[in-house]
Amino acid sequence: FFFLMIRRPPRSTHCISSAASDVYKRQIAQGLNLSMRKIFLLRGDAKSECLEVLTSYIMPALKHKACILVINEKEKKALSLENVPCIIYEDTMISDSDKLVFEVCRIAEVDTLILKEPKIWPLAKLFYLESTQMEPTVILAKLKDKLSISTFLFTPHITLADIFAAVPAIKALQQLSGDKVMEWLSVYRWAEYLLNLPYIGDILYDKTGGLRSLESLISEEDLREDNKSVDKTSKREELKAKKKKAKEKGKEKAKKEAETVPFAQLDIRVGRIVKVDKHPDSAKLYIEEVDVGGEVRKIASGLQGLMQIEELLNRNVVVLCNLKPKSIAGYMSHGMVLCASNKDQSAVELLTPPENSKPGDVITVDNIEPHPIDEVNLSKHGNPWKKVEPSLTTAEDLTVTLDGKPLKTAAGVISVTSLKSAHIN
Repeated sequence: FFFLMIRRPPRSTHCISSAASDVYKRQIAQGLNLSMRKIFLLRGDAKSECLEVLTSYIMPALKHKACILVINEKEKKALSLENVPCIIYEDTMISDSDKLVFEVCRIAEVDTLILKEPKIWPLAKLFYLESTQMEPTVILAKLKDKLSISTFLFTPHITLADIFAAVPAIKALQQLSGDKVMEWLSVYRWAEYLLNLPYIGDILYDKTGGLRSLESLISEEDLREDNKSVDKTSKREELKAKKKKAKEKGKEKAKKEAETVPFAQLDIRVGRIVKVDKHPDSAKLYIEEVDVGGEVRKIASGLQGLMQIEELLNRNVVVLCNLKPKSIAGYMSHGMVLCASNKDQSAVELLTPPENSKPGDVITVDNIEPHPIDEVNLSKHGNPWKKVEPSLTTAEDLTVTLDGKPLKTAAGVISVTSLKSAHIN
């Protein structure tokens, strides 16, 4: 996943230096198509590091579209590359810092998702170009205020600002002792979450070594105090008690989450289908782009053959948003459009939000306060959707209900067109 502009290497093999030859041999060994776009990154370079994190995050979307090569100074010289990072495609080379980022996003078709908010790019660019000149406390201060009120920097989901700020922020946190980390707890929790994500988490850990647990940092501070105390034995006993209390608190939290009403753990929102394409390799799937409020999700739905594209386009629908992303027939699907169907699934209807609903409106049930979890893994036994699904149906008045209680937004109830006593999936 690296793109930059560079001079085309000599065509005859005997003219290519050994270092340059090693680069192309590596591409061939990886099964890469030499006619693909090539993104060259330079090992040890801050901008290249940011782009490597970006490409790891959008890796499923970049697959088969570009290949990424991390090279050293010797290989850079052998390939006659004056500016790295860069993207090279046929006789074109892109190495301008701004254009490079936008071209990577364009190739992966995630430019609107990552860059749609105008305020995102200035902060992302700051970390992309200037993080090496910033003091650790300055880096953390630029993130703290935003992360104290939000999971991510600008939207409910990851943006380019989060991606480019990740490595410098983690490195800044690593320089702090336990008591100092507590002052930047919102930044620590954000960084810890990114380190546990697929793809991007692996590269962040590789670049930074990760973060020590809060428990170990706090323990280290307590042990420092022990050394200053006359009665070290009592201090150690106090430390053990703190550890035991923290462990019990964690167990209580896990138990509380397990006892939470399953429906409350689901993030179900109103969405609007803004684009529909037939899956190129499946006669059953549509690939839809759905606005769910603040972001557009790509979702694969098995509605081809059951509904026409015209019936879906610009239609308000009901979307389960916190499903774990899943590859379906080669496409990453980020959610599920909910439908009603009869027993043999010969008749299928979309769930219809009430009039005046807008994308992002939360769908609730009386007396159940939403507390959505980060991710619902459908392959995991006992996940909340599997617990809720059997209790969802349509009533005689065509409203969608959970154990007889209607699903609704602030504008009214969710309904279907004609199917009664239907299953929701």
